[in-house]
Amino acid sequence: MPFDVHSENDLNGKGAPPPPRPTIYTVAELMALKVEVRTELIEKILPSRGASIIFGKQKSNKSLIAVQMAIAIATDQAFLENFKVLRTGPVLLLVQDDTDGAASVQDILQRSPVPTTGAPIYTVPEVPFGFGVEFIEWLEHEITDKKLVFVALDSYTKLRSTRKSGIDIVKAEQDDLTELDKLAKRTNSSILIIHHDSKSAAGALDWSDHAAGTYAMGMATENQIHMARFRELLEDAPERLMQVADKATVSTPQKPTLARCVIHFLSR
Repeated sequence: MPFDVHSENDLNGKGAPPPPRPTIYTVAELMALKVEVRTELIEKILPSRGASIIFGKQKSNKSLIAVQMAIAIATDQAFLENFKVLRTGPVLLLVQDDTDGAASVQDILQRSPVPTTGAPIYTVPEVPFGFGVEFIEWLEHEITDKKLVFVALDSYTKLRSTRKSGIDIVKAEQDDLTELDKLAKRTNSSILIIHHDSKSAAGALDWSDHAAGTYAMGMATENQIHMARFRELLEDAPERLMQVADKATVSTPQKPTLARCVIHFLSR
């Protein structure tokens, strides 16, 4: 049905306001902006605000490391006895990737040399929704209500929505992690997403290119942590190599690493 166009509003729908225009800064305005200084939750490992991703092949101890981080933060103990916890407080573990996740966390806490009785460590076996508005609202409520400083989500694959045919995967993955990063920053918390290595990244030259999915996975997160076995050692060898980089270092040609250490897991 034809209608008269008298203003820009008529093109956008009856009485609809025009779309917002992008902000343009002069040099003076840009230099006057108050940019938040990056701070750390665990020195050289985790930022105090924002989302991070930990990835590696199956059985590379990603989930175990996430729980170890949670224990260190909740009890104010150095992570791996070497990396200082710079901010302590309540933590939450969502262990949906493991069919018996609560029992797995219980086992780790029982074996921990650091006493965990009474520590503010919350465990959620599963949630009835994946990434989306409902999940973000639930998680924001929990972070605010429990004053959480750290959340570990195990895992991205289990929590992400089913990809429909024709969807832009790059945008979908970037949107998922960007929303988590925004949530972490507005709640002043650190969110760690557990993911796995890409099957097609076996020949990648740099470890930071191994995360499954697209480059958006790394660019939408503050830190990347990679766990790897040593191929020269036996299959059941307890050693793992952990490497860490932040958004700034990953985007540089040289790709320097914030932290690199060999972890020897003890059997108890």
